[in-house]
Amino acid sequence: MSLRRLWPIGLILMMIVLGATGPATADANQARMAIDSQALEETRTLDIHLPRDYGESQNRYPVLYLLDGEWSFEKFVPMVESLIEEDRIPDLIIVSVENLNEHTRLRDFTPSAVAKFPGSGGADAFLRFIQTDLIPYVDDNYRTTPVRLICGHSLAGLMSAYTFLKLPDLFSGSIASSPSFSWDNQLMVRTLEAHLQQSSFQDNFLYLAIGSEDFPTYLEAMNMFIPVIEAGAPEGLRWRYQLYQNENHETVHNFSFPDGLRHFFEK
Repeated sequence: MSLRRLWPIGLILMMIVLGATGPATADANQARMAIDSQALEETRTLDIHLPRDYGESQNRYPVLYLLDGEWSFEKFVPMVESLIEEDRIPDLIIVSVENLNEHTRLRDFTPSAVAKFPGSGGADAFLRFIQTDLIPYVDDNYRTTPVRLICGHSLAGLMSAYTFLKLPDLFSGSIASSPSFSWDNQLMVRTLEAHLQQSSFQDNFLYLAIGSEDFPTYLEAMNMFIPVIEAGAPEGLRWRYQLYQNENHETVHNFSFPDGLRHFFEK
């Protein structure tokens, strides 16, 4: 029987899965598991955090998908919980996807192959994983709403924006923090107008953020990206750009992730 057909049966089944795929967590609302991806032909590890009242309610929840789960899950779950406790955002299910290694991270998050980066250009395969493996698994096994956000930083920010622009029906919103828009001679800038014209946006939200002290090539690409979206953003696309003064590539996500979530839910 495929993992997609296995429904969590309360805390006991969660603990069984945890014991089979990784160390158990003391938090009853967190689970760590592996899913087999047909799109990638490999197994990927997920960390899942449920709202505190998940076991006692029958509510359905929006889902926040975090890329770079090996660091983003531990770092940003407490931040999301703080926003929820402050009534800045609603309760969320958080799903993070871990990279296998740096090689597969480069492979998965780049939309084109560049010769000096062997193995790059696998973003479309990773997008199929999101579309055909990851989201169906989460929707089949947890009480979700159709509201989904994807969030990433650096190369994962590039992937967040690429996913959102190419298949906007998959996600209601995207947070792209210090995205690597310089990739492949500003490929995202060069293709942005076509994405905006070809995609159908229905109250979708894109949050773009970068620090004033970020890499010069990233800043240059962002400065090229913003005028294109200003000129061509179609009706139905909400977007916001934030330049964080005195922040750099390693610090800007501390501000852009929570700000992006707040702005998404401020309707």
